Amino acid sequence: MPPDVALSMIERIAPVDACAGERTRAYLDTLTKPPGSLGQLETLAIQLSSITGELRPRVTPPSVLVFAADHGVAAESVSAFPQAVTAQMVANFARGGAAINVFARQIGAQVEIVDVGVASKLTMPGVTHAKVRQGTANMAIENAMQSEEAKAAIEAGKVGGLEIAAMVGAYLAAAANRLPAIVDGFIATVAALVACRLCPAVRGYLVFGHRSEEPGHAMALEALDAQPLLALGMRLGEGSGAALAFPLLQAAAGMLNEMATFADAGVSDNTSQ
Repeated sequence: MPPDVALSMIERIAPVDACAGERTRAYLDTLTKPPGSLGQLETLAIQLSSITGELRPRVTPPSVLVFAADHGVAAESVSAFPQAVTAQMVANFARGGAAINVFARQIGAQVEIVDVGVASKLTMPGVTHAKVRQGTANMAIENAMQSEEAKAAIEAGKVGGLEIAAMVGAYLAAAANRLPAIVDGFIATVAALVACRLCPAVRGYLVFGHRSEEPGHAMALEALDAQPLLALGMRLGEGSGAALAFPLLQAAAGMLNEMATFADAGVSDNTSQ
């Protein structure tokens, strides 16, 4: 995303509607349940109302965005797989054979695969081509800030993940359009952290899907004061944790849209005693 486009996007981002959230908090206590008894699901319902400004928000239809890119640092043997696997996995996504495709079908989500920096030339159908460059520079992390050339490369966006930059743009766009964005695992959370550093108001639009087993994820979550919805011992990526968490957003929205109040059901709420 060009800097001027990112700046324009940031200018459109407003904080979430705290008043709408408070109205929903009060409404939840009128539903046929003890106050606060649905725990984090109630917190999620309040957040969805704050994001949308609506007492009865809806979260369907969902979409899954998968951004793909290669890292030059893979030449330093930091990955369990060779770089060629990236293009092979993109093809698998496009064919619908990856875990995220399975989970997306379960929740009725459209999957969009976006090539922002795969080293190989991709020609398969079902992939959005938005390649910035063919991967990032090969530079060992411990040497990344030791020379002026390295510093210039970092400033030019040649080091790091182009998919991280793309996810930052996606979070900014979600916030600008008052849409909730479910954050997946470690890398997605790093991108969320960058987005929130660029525009703190983005934080209110982010729902954290799961706690990854990757050690760095706990640090990134702590920096964002984030409490993920799930902890399943996963570390796959692909948006898998976000897709698995989506039914909880459906449940939170469904509770606000469909659950009876004490008055509707003719049930005493015990407030007069």
